Amino acid sequence: MKHIYMLFAVLAISSTALAQLPSGSIAPDFTATDINGTEWNLYDLLDEGNTVILDFSATWCGPCWNYALGGTLEDMYSTFGPEGTGDLYVFYLESDDSTTDADLNGTGTATTGDWVSITNFPIIDNASNIFDSYSNTYYPTIYTVCPDGTENATTGEMEYSLVESGQTTFEGHVAAAFQNCANSITGAAPLMTYNGETSSCGGGEWMASTSVSNLGSDDVTEMVFAVELNGAAQTDVTWSGVLSNGGNETIDLGSYNEIGTFDYSLITVNGAAWNADDATTIVGSVESSTIIQVRITTDNWPEETGWTIESASGMYIDGIATGDLAGQNDTPLTWDVALDLNECYIFKMTDSYGDGLNASQWGDYADGSFSIVYMIGENEADTIISYDGAIDGEFAELVIGIETIDFVFSGCTDSSACNYLNYATEDDGSCVFPEQWYNCDGECITDVDNDGICDQLEILGCTDYEAFNYNPDATDSDNTLCIYFVQDCNSFGDPGWLETESGTYPEQSSGIFGEMYNEDIALHLSNTIVEPVSGVSYVLAHFDFISMSGLPQGLISIMTSGPMNPNSELCVNISGAPIETGVFDILFTGEAYINVFGNSINIGLISFTHTLEIGDNPNPISGCTYSGSDNYLVYAMVDDGSCIISGCTDPEASNFHPIFNLENGLCQYVDDVSDCIEDLNQDGTIGTPDLLQLLSAYGQACD
Repeated sequence: MKHIYMLFAVLAISSTALAQLPSGSIAPDFTATDINGTEWNLYDLLDEGNTVILDFSATWCGPCWNYALGGTLEDMYSTFGPEGTGDLYVFYLESDDSTTDADLNGTGTATTGDWVSITNFPIIDNASNIFDSYSNTYYPTIYTVCPDGTENATTGEMEYSLVESGQTTFEGHVAAAFQNCANSITGAAPLMTYNGETSSCGGGEWMASTSVSNLGSDDVTEMVFAVELNGAAQTDVTWSGVLSNGGNETIDLGSYNEIGTFDYSLITVNGAAWNADDATTIVGSVESSTIIQVRITTDNWPEETGWTIESASGMYIDGIATGDLAGQNDTPLTWDVALDLNECYIFKMTDSYGDGLNASQWGDYADGSFSIVYMIGENEADTIISYDGAIDGEFAELVIGIETIDFVFSGCTDSSACNYLNYATEDDGSCVFPEQWYNCDGECITDVDNDGICDQLEILGCTDYEAFNYNPDATDSDNTLCIYFVQDCNSFGDPGWLETESGTYPEQSSGIFGEMYNEDIALHLSNTIVEPVSGVSYVLAHFDFISMSGLPQGLISIMTSGPMNPNSELCVNISGAPIETGVFDILFTGEAYINVFGNSINIGLISFTHTLEIGDNPNPISGCTYSGSDNYLVYAMVDDGSCIISGCTDPEASNFHPIFNLENGLCQYVDDVSDCIEDLNQDGTIGTPDLLQLLSAYGQACD
């Protein structure tokens, strides 16, 4: 079956200069035997008045195979060959002698398929000598040799001229075989060509018709056509009249609304059975704006590529002829095309060689591609058609219908949104906005230090994990904020001391005062003190501490009573870590001595308050908080389950207790139980483990 949209043409796959016999040359005679053992002589067939078509091909030739699958030459042979009108012969000449019988039958390594099964005319294998005699340089090469020869004045022999007909349509081969050769087909010979509409715009009605020419010697007076649309039979169409040799008639085949494949067959001519058919594809239209963009990335043979866009009435709008892109190999190209509103158009993409943009099949070449998109302003709105040569394979012609309409686009109309659609005409509620401090790409709007954290989200803190206030969440480090645990006052005055209010003799700005440095308070003594009643200033000889109180929960102190000399420091060691926050008044009490004429005189008990401010610990220290454990951490505020309590861990032992999680090797058994009932763990010694065991069982009922 022939298809109106299957357009093929001859094109060389060689870059060498063409040297094959041009049209009008004398066809070299040859004698050859086909694969069935029948011998053929070219000039004998021509002498008998037959037109001869010579198809020079190779089993591995992709475009040759594609053309063969179209069935054009098979239709010519069936219609006009020995089983038809008897006016024509067709020969397939496999001209690459390196190929094998297996290749010809589709089972070898240099083949595109089973040539024997799809070819209904004689096949001549190993025809390279004939190929060379015609000076051929590429596959496929198709010649038509006319039977209207002339006598050579010198030799007296007949000579027959040829025309390079190429991979043309059925109608093209008929014209070459009978019109160009000036010989008529025996009897009535109507030739059909579809000339009706090929698209349906918006599902509208379309008209089908065919043009019929009579190339036969007898008049055509009646024709009956069988019609199918998408495989469903339609009403037969009958024509009557007089169609003489060379005449032409247009036959109306009806009007339809459904799109798809339209098949029609000429089933009788002049009351006798006839077998000729044709088909076309009626394409529906894809909706588009009035501006489309044709995008093509060429392959290694851009000269084969072309495209056209025409109105439904056949008016040419724009396009590129095959050959115009020569030299632009592997190049992306774009064309903008303006169309009228509410019209229908037909886009045709052609490849003159028939292999599409599938260049990789011929070697290490990049495949091409093309697409058609429609535009709203400068923005791509949607894709009408997309083709990838690597995936979609070969084609000779691709067809698409386009219907231009006035679009209403829904989308996000808020320009501050990440998915803002500047050509949207109505908002559909789909707007998506970035998170605070971020842009639509998920990047910080401001990030001065380029650390990937927005400036507004930075956390300043101590990043030294050994510090009391280490902050694992800190993103910006400031280790001047770090507070460390120390065990003495040796670092008094260094950076990191927490300044506190002065502890003074009432209403005085001098006297005894203190500073807190993590776990220690350094007390300082000035050299004078003012008696509050008299206002007399005395030289302070020394101060003897007696007691202190008021430490926040979690802190304990070790303070030794003793004198403190003027202009000196006394270190009060603080252990643990505070588990409460706030301002605390730590009360210090002692006896003050003044220097009177060189004598140290006790002026009595005095007290002063050292104000200590404890802030939140952002990262409470975790550890073992059980004081009876082997690894008790005095300043741990959160128990982490790490407590180690050594003892007997054997349940069979008499001194076993489940509180023990570290074997100490001192398990006792019945035979070596201590006689001392107070030795609960039976380790031979009454100690802390015994007390712990007792406390763990306190309050439980005895069995």
